[in-house]
Amino acid sequence: MFDIEDFVIVNRGLKREVNQDNIYVNGFSLPLHNDGFDNYQKKINSSSDTLIYGVFDGVGGLINGEVSSFKATHNIDLKKGVSSFLKEANHAIIKNNQEEKMASGSTASIITIKGHKLNTYEVGDSPIIIYSKGHLEKVLDEKNPKLLNNYLGKDEDLKITTNIYRLHHDDRIIICSDGLTNNVLEKDILKIISSSKDASYITQKLLNLALLNGGNDNISIITLVVKRNYYMLVLFSIMLLLILIIIVQIVILLSI
Repeated sequence: MFDIEDFVIVNRGLKREVNQDNIYVNGFSLPLHNDGFDNYQKKINSSSDTLIYGVFDGVGGLINGEVSSFKATHNIDLKKGVSSFLKEANHAIIKNNQEEKMASGSTASIITIKGHKLNTYEVGDSPIIIYSKGHLEKVLDEKNPKLLNNYLGKDEDLKITTNIYRLHHDDRIIICSDGLTNNVLEKDILKIISSSKDASYITQKLLNLALLNGGNDNISIITLVVKRNYYMLVLFSIMLLLILIIIVQIVILLSI
């Protein structure tokens, strides 16, 4: 049983006039026109419901990227399944582009958590980073992020990369726009993530370093830290003890 401690920041950066990023955190997202967001923090039990987090980055170089990232976050319905609503969001953005006679798009990087199970879904170049057992893993392949050819709103042939992982105590997960990874080296990300188990500290340090290194793009960071739910652990231990006592009593009665 785990508790998930999260912290969320969306920052316009130092060079962009408009924030084209958006986020989705268990039903919460940003309005269409916003200048960023900070200090969202909660602790949630991973066994209570399916948790969902996502970062959506309006495609750089295309106008009205904030419209596409907004439309993606407001199309989310877990009952349909993540892949299904991503395809619906893609269709909605394409339709809007045609009606408005414009080119606009958004990346989408989403995770869902239920109990010990972590599912990831990626469209585009917004990384999902998992730090587990001392190792840093970048789920999304970023061999050439400058040549982005798969994103919501490009065409109906949408490619969704999916993976499944098992969560462990002290795992740290980051979903971010490339405004972070384009400004902060992987070795520095690893150094910050491995130095703390506090979601707020990790997020603030990463943002500060991205801004220090130029802040050339919008920067969205969702940080999750997996913690043991000691209440559930104690409750489970008590239940096992009671079951053991009952079994012992049954054995004694049968032996009389």
